[in-house]
Amino acid sequence: TGVAYTAGGFLSETAGFGSNYQQLSVTHNIAFERWSLTFSDFTSYTPSTFFGLPGAGLINGNLNETLVPNQSILIGAPLLSNTVVGQVNYELTPRSSVTATGSIGLLNVLNLGTDSRDETFSMGYNHALSEADTVAAIYGLQFTQFPGQTAQFTTHTINGMYGRRITGRMAFRASAGAQILRFGSV
Repeated sequence: TGVAYTAGGFLSETAGFGSNYQQLSVTHNIAFERWSLTFSDFTSYTPSTFFGLPGAGLINGNLNETLVPNQSILIGAPLLSNTVVGQVNYELTPRSSVTATGSIGLLNVLNLGTDSRDETFSMGYNHALSEADTVAAIYGLQFTQFPGQTAQFTTHTINGMYGRRITGRMAFRASAGAQILRFGSV
């Protein structure tokens, strides 16, 4: 089990522009012979989007960015975000595994009354070709909803990946795939 709390602030010469951020994440891992389960909860308060926050790349925790509600539009309003993730991994052989992940992410824009909800599901197959080379295939499905609205985005993604460990601490990874985005009513 891991718990991390991060807080910080920044000041600006512009009147009223200084602010703070806070983040709390809890992760619990359970391992069996061939199975592993991971449960995570990531909560954050920021004065604006991560995109507009100084040092933003340092504060998004260890979560995969595709699981956290999208915060790429700079809106200048405080945000409260919470993401809950569950992941199961099963080793088929010592070199192959399948992984399934599900998450629910909530994003509240505090001063504007705008909210969004993301539900993300993915399934992947991983295979080690050698000690240095790996390949993977991943399918993902994401629903983005705006409570109080009838609009919903549905995204289907399929990716192929290749990875190579170059040294003990350096690796190369490349992926390519397709994405289908549908916009419709709930």
